[in-house]
Order: sequence, then structure tokens, then C-alpha cells
Amino acid sequence: MLDRADSLRRLEAELGAVELDVQGTYNLDTSQYAALSLSDVGTAVKAAGYNVVSNIPNSAGRMLVLAYPRTTTLSASDGPFVPKAGLSHQELNWARERHKVWSKKFNRQFGLAFLHGFVGFFAFAVALNSFDEPGSRGKPIALAIAVIVLLLFAVAVFKAIDARRKRWDEIGHLLER
Repeated sequence: MLDRADSLRRLEAELGAVELDVQGTYNLDTSQYAALSLSDVGTAVKAAGYNVVSNIPNSAGRMLVLAYPRTTTLSASDGPFVPKAGLSHQELNWARERHKVWSKKFNRQFGLAFLHGFVGFFAFAVALNSFDEPGSRGKPIALAIAVIVLLLFAVAVFKAIDARRKRWDEIGHLLER
């Protein structure tokens, strides 16, 4: 029982000294508190005023990703985010929120550009290397389809670049260059 009380005291001390990173999260390694059940850890986290954003299972136990309520958090898929030092909590949260919106728009266009580029260049190569029977219109049709897909590739690349530019215009003053 003493080990459980000691673990609870150490957990409360760690939760009292939490500093969130620029993503708005704190990773709590629960393997240090093996004497406590997951519900005990969850109760202590709630009592300290945090929400559990996600769980990351690891070999020793579980890593809990914590954040304040009503805080926008970022993940690795949202791209690089390096804010300027000295931003208030509200400015930082707003910048994370807008970064997440713009990264979603960019990632969508980047994925479409990759798909259209792969399919378009493959179709173009196949159309150029295809043999055509005399009087057949197969090769021009295949080339037209490849060109249309490559135009979609160019549009997606333009939109991805535009999303990055608009992101920088909106929140660039809050980010490090």
C-alpha cells in the first residue's frame, strides 16, 4: 500500500509540474507508476485538470498524451510547427488551430497531386509505347486521357502550393522562419 501511495504522490507531483510542448500536449509515461491502476492514473489526470488525448502503447506500459481542455493539439501528420517564443496561450492555440486547418488542405492536395502524377505519367508512358493499328484512334485517345490526368496533377500541385502560401500569410507572423 505504501508503494501505491508513493506512486500516487510522484504522479501528482509530475502532473503539477507539467509544461505542454508546442503541439499542446504532454506525454505521461505510466510505466513509472506501475503500482497504480489505469483508472487511478486517469482519476489523478482529471483531478489535475487535463484530458487524455490519446494512448500510445509501449513495451513497458502505456504513454498517455495529455492536454488542457479546449486546447487544439497537433500530431506528426500535421507537419512542422515552430512558433515564435513568448506567445500567449490563446495565440498559440489559435496558431495551432489554423495550422491544422491549412495542413489538412495541403495534405489533401498533395495526396491528389501524387495520385494524378503517378497515374498521369504512367498513362502517358503507356500511350507513347503502345502500338496502333492503321486507322485506329486508340493512341490519340490514350494520349488525351494522359494529358487530362497530367493537367489535374498540375492543378493539384498549384493548389498545394497555394495552401502553403495562404497558411504563411495567415499565421506566418506567429511562426519562426
